[in-house]
Amino acid sequence: MNDRQTSGTMNQRPPNWILLQLLETTYAALQRHLSPVDLQVGMVLAEPEKPAEYVYFPLGGFVCLCVLTESGDSVEVAAVGQEGLVNTGPLMDQPLAAHAITVQGEGAALRIRASVLREEMRRDSSLQHLIHQAIYFQMLQMGQNAVCNRAHSVEQRLARWLLTASDRMQSASLRLTQEYLAHMLGARRSTVTIAAGDLQRAGLMEYTRGKIRIQDRAGLQKAACECYHTLNNVLERFRPASLKKP
Repeated sequence: MNDRQTSGTMNQRPPNWILLQLLETTYAALQRHLSPVDLQVGMVLAEPEKPAEYVYFPLGGFVCLCVLTESGDSVEVAAVGQEGLVNTGPLMDQPLAAHAITVQGEGAALRIRASVLREEMRRDSSLQHLIHQAIYFQMLQMGQNAVCNRAHSVEQRLARWLLTASDRMQSASLRLTQEYLAHMLGARRSTVTIAAGDLQRAGLMEYTRGKIRIQDRAGLQKAACECYHTLNNVLERFRPASLKKP
């Protein structure tokens, strides 16, 4: 059997895109150091300027990387689900976390000490490539978010964010408050309320008591800004072959 994963053995791997594509020998070396973590909404995985001991591979749900201001405001700069990993600073010899990393969609993850993963990266260039690829996509999100916050309306950004959250959760139903969405979008809550109302009246989503259900995904994609499609196209290039639709 080839040292790479076959489709049969790949299905037995945890559903993280990086772990799915590892060499058998590399995965075996990492597996004994991986610990399961339940991701609960609001859980903090890292704080800015605090030591970052562990790296997390989400298996389901998603986490957000946020920039915090001195006044306590926060703006989301990247969302990461099972396609990537978070708390990557120590892998680049940066021991302190750069962002606040919080769970925004419940699920599960595997964590590993950054020092262990860094050593395995030095032994296996293919693991290094997969991790660099994931970090590149996070950087791409950050740049696209900067443009998005400047150039697009709150309604467009809200539609984009709901689609992104739905993709990461693999569900049309999301548990999100308008206050939280305002923080993620860097907008006033009243502005987000108006935008959500417009999307709801158009029949694209339904909002009740902190729960959002996407009713018309195709319509929501049309309402979203170009940033969703730009990032989604790049992400599809990184999707493991075993997860691509025939």
